[in-house]
Amino acid sequence: MVLYNPKEFNKSNDTKEALELIKANPLGLLISAESSFLSKESQIELTHLPFTIRSVSEDGSDIVLITHMAKGNDQVPQLESAKKCIVVFNSKYDSYVSASWYEQKKVNHKIVPTWDYATVHAHGEVRIVRDDKDFTLKLLEDVVDDHESNRPKDTLVEDVWKVSDAPKPYIDIMMKGIVGVEIKLTKLEYKVKMNQNRPIGDVKKIIQGYRNEIGGEKGKFMSELTETSYPGL
Repeated sequence: MVLYNPKEFNKSNDTKEALELIKANPLGLLISAESSFLSKESQIELTHLPFTIRSVSEDGSDIVLITHMAKGNDQVPQLESAKKCIVVFNSKYDSYVSASWYEQKKVNHKIVPTWDYATVHAHGEVRIVRDDKDFTLKLLEDVVDDHESNRPKDTLVEDVWKVSDAPKPYIDIMMKGIVGVEIKLTKLEYKVKMNQNRPIGDVKKIIQGYRNEIGGEKGKFMSELTETSYPGL
């Protein structure tokens, strides 16, 4: 499976920015597929899971994602067999772009709506870890610490939570129902579709639409992403 990614939108070489999107939006869609000799169709399994980036080498070539999932999930044995997967991460916001926003509409009406978004497709080799208490506990601690550290410091309603806050026997019981998931990435596909294929006049009008019609945090996010994505703006 390969992401449709025209050159105007393709930012797959920007590993740093792709990882920033993952860190800011850690809920990924884990996708795996496996063919069966009993059927010509592939069996596809999907699960939404929160991911954490465990290690990144200085040159960006060694990236590992970690998470955990329910041991009873049908995707677990498929992942063990297939050994490969894709995780899809999307930007915090995406947006409909009305054809009425485009400058081109005033010229000849030869324009249609579109949708703007940013996404990362992370391909990798997956390892499922069963019944390894030390590994699973360390994985849980890493994942929890990562997400707890992203809570807003100035408005915390309760203290930061750690796995060690819960009774050890309780954690031991909970760990029996999950498996650890470790994915060594082999390819990152990064797509930022923000009208880079349109004339600058259209793009300026789109930015205006985001700021004045959409507004709020979403409008600010989309207008700024458009500005940083369009060369020469």
